[in-house]
Amino acid sequence: SGLTIKQKTKAREQRDAFDKQDLKRIFNLRKLKSESIDKNKPAYYWVPLLGLYTGARLNELCQLYVNDIKEIDKIWCIDINRNTNDKKLKNASSERVIPIHPKLIELGFLNFVKEQKKNNSQRLFSHLKLGSDGYIKNVSRFFNVKWLPEIGVKTSKKSFHSLRHTYAVRSLLKNMSIYNLKLVLGHSSVTTTEVYSSMNLKRVSQDFP
Repeated sequence: SGLTIKQKTKAREQRDAFDKQDLKRIFNLRKLKSESIDKNKPAYYWVPLLGLYTGARLNELCQLYVNDIKEIDKIWCIDINRNTNDKKLKNASSERVIPIHPKLIELGFLNFVKEQKKNNSQRLFSHLKLGSDGYIKNVSRFFNVKWLPEIGVKTSKKSFHSLRHTYAVRSLLKNMSIYNLKLVLGHSSVTTTEVYSSMNLKRVSQDFP
């Protein structure tokens, strides 16, 4: 009772954002497609792209259902929710709606969603199986254990979660308000500025257009 464990490192020091060269290597789409869609594992292709353009957590993306992709006021969005028993979210503020970036639509994400509907798939990434940690196991292994090392990007501070940091850094550099960033990331009032401000901003501010 009353015992607290001191965190050895600050939250913002636990992960690095990806820089411009990292992103070029990660999103070599032709090569990424050959490792994912061509092998009938579309999550390996779409989940990293969704992470880059939404800032969503890995489990939030892997557990999506087809009907979580919806049009609201003529804007296509991703509904992050826990309306089925197999979904888990970090906290109450994690429930949110994220607009789908035009680049994802350009790359064919909505066409993929339509194909899943046509195939009567309830879940967006039906090849992912539920485990003790949700649906993330295979995507995490692919991205963190295979893909990042293979392309020479993996470090102790770079993983799938770095895409979340990357999204936040780029958004702040483009003058998104902290309030709106918190809404998109599903953050509490303090975490956003603590995790995503000074260190990553200084490190990558010259790398992003």
